[in-house]
This record gives sequence, C-alpha cells and structure tokens, in this order.
Amino acid sequence: MLRTRLQQIMLRARLQQITDNRDLSTHRNMLEALRRELPHSIEMLSGPNDDLQYNCVVHAFGVQEDQEYIALWHACPRHVHGNTTFVQFMIENGDLNEREPPASGLLAIYFHEGAVRHIGRLISESRIVSKWGTGHLYEHDIFDVPSCYGEVVRYYRSAERDQVLNRFIEFAEGKGVHFGASDD
Repeated sequence: MLRTRLQQIMLRARLQQITDNRDLSTHRNMLEALRRELPHSIEMLSGPNDDLQYNCVVHAFGVQEDQEYIALWHACPRHVHGNTTFVQFMIENGDLNEREPPASGLLAIYFHEGAVRHIGRLISESRIVSKWGTGHLYEHDIFDVPSCYGEVVRYYRSAERDQVLNRFIEFAEGKGVHFGASDD
C-alpha cells in the first residue's frame, strides 16, 4: 500500500494511541475507524474473549502455550520475563542470526535508538504477525506498527525452542532468579 511519509507517520502515531488505550474491547472499532481515515491493511487476529496473557516476545518465539516456559515464567518475579531485554540478550549471545532479505518464518525485530522495542514473525516477505503490548494479535505490513517500536527493522532466524528456554533460564538467573531444588 503506497502512502506518503506524512501518512505513514500519522498512521503509526494513531496506532500508538490505540495500543495505549487499555480498554482492549475498543481496539477493533478504533482500528476500523482509522482505516476510513488512513487506509491500511492491518487485521486483528484475536477476538474480545481471547486470553492473550503473553507479549510479543513470547508469541514470536512460539512459547505462549509451552508448559515448560510457562512454569519458568511463573517461577520468576514479575519484572523478569521474556521481554525485549531478553531478545537483546539473545542477540548479544549469538542465538539469533541476522538475515537478509526478509522472508517468511524470520523474526522481524524493531529497534529504537539501538534498543529492541518489538518483535514479530514474518509470514511473507512483507507481512508480519505480532502481539502489540498487552493487547491484541495483529497481521500487518512491516511498518504498520505503533510509533514507539522505532524506525529500524532487522530480520533474524529464530532460535529453536530448547535454546529459547535454556537462554531464558540463563537470562533469569542473571537477574537473580534461582531455579531448581534448594541445597538444604
């Protein structure tokens, strides 16, 4: 979909307003109203009754229903979870390998001022499925995302499930979490 730079900036700012609105039940109507004002091809994939108690990272790595990951997550304090800091940790440890050009199955990782801000999974060379904040799951074009996700997108081959879980344990332990049996 061809847009001017100004239209793209306006779309992303409005998407930011939608995701900042904590009343998730209004998001679908807001997205449709926005479509009439600024045409877009964003599709909401989740419904009002879907229990989406996970974030973009957990979705992109495909562990949102993985019982082992869920048990690890529940064993951690609230501030330690699979978040964008965890993605940065995985990049720095060589678990995610950068690839070009964008292709189905790769991760799209968004950066703002060098920091990871969002992650989704490509379903084609130009379309992504991603979870926006604590809200809904969307299918969208690469830059049809809230403005806070940044202007830089890089593409990575994802890590395997066991590697994600093992690296999450290492990440959490680095934050002071202790897993396993006690020594007494």
